[in-house]
Amino acid sequence: KLLNVYANYRNHRKIVVIDGKIGYTGGTNIRDDHLGRKQRLSPWRDTNVRIQGGAVTALQNLFLSDWRYSINDKHDTNFYLTKDYFPSFDNGGGVAMQVIASGPDNSNESIKECMVKMIVSAKNSIKIQTPYFIPDDTVMGSLKLAILSGVKVEIMVPKKIDHVSVHYASMGYINDLMALGATVHIYNGFIHSKVLIADDKYLTLGSCNMDIRSFSVNFENNVVIKKKKKVL
Repeated sequence: KLLNVYANYRNHRKIVVIDGKIGYTGGTNIRDDHLGRKQRLSPWRDTNVRIQGGAVTALQNLFLSDWRYSINDKHDTNFYLTKDYFPSFDNGGGVAMQVIASGPDNSNESIKECMVKMIVSAKNSIKIQTPYFIPDDTVMGSLKLAILSGVKVEIMVPKKIDHVSVHYASMGYINDLMALGATVHIYNGFIHSKVLIADDKYLTLGSCNMDIRSFSVNFENNVVIKKKKKVL
C-alpha cells in the first residue's frame, strides 16, 4: 500500500455559509456514511449547529481564508468586503458565541486550549462526545485533575468502529479515566459528534476530535457557546 502523503496538514473543517447570513458547522462531512447510508456504521450520530448573527461573519471569514489559499487568489481583500459576503447584523440574540480555528499554520493550539480551559474551570460536570479519544498529556492531565477534584466526567464513544488501531488506543486512555471515576457511555452505533459541555453552561462543538492529530496537525474549526440558560 502506498504511503498517503496527504494524511497530515489536511483541512478537516466543516463550514457552510449561505448568503453570508446563515452558517452551519459541526462534525458532518458530505459523504454516504455520514448520511447514514453505510449499514456497517449505522446508526450514525453527529452534531451540527445552525448559526445566525454576527458569528456567521467569523465563519465566513475562515472559509474565505481557506478558499483564497486553495485557489491562490490574487484579489485584494477589499474585493470581498461587500454586503453580499459580509452583511451587517443586529447582535441582540442573547447567546454569546465565538468561532475558533486551529491548524499547523499557527503555533497556538486554540481549540485544545479552549477545551483545557473549559475542563479546568468546570465545577460540577464535564460531558464529552468524540469518536476518537487520544488526548495529549495536557488534556489527559486536566481531565484527571477534574475527576480528582470531584467533577463528574462523562465520555461517550462509539460501539462500532471505523479504525481498529485508533479504537484500541482510545480504550487505553478511557480505562485510565474510568479507574479514577469517570463514567463512560457506549453509543450503539458510530458516534461522530465532537462535543464538550462544561457545567451545562459552556459548549464547544465542531470538527475537532479529542485527539492529538486534531489538536495540532489538522486544520479545524469549532464554535464556543455560552447561553444565559442551560445548554442541555
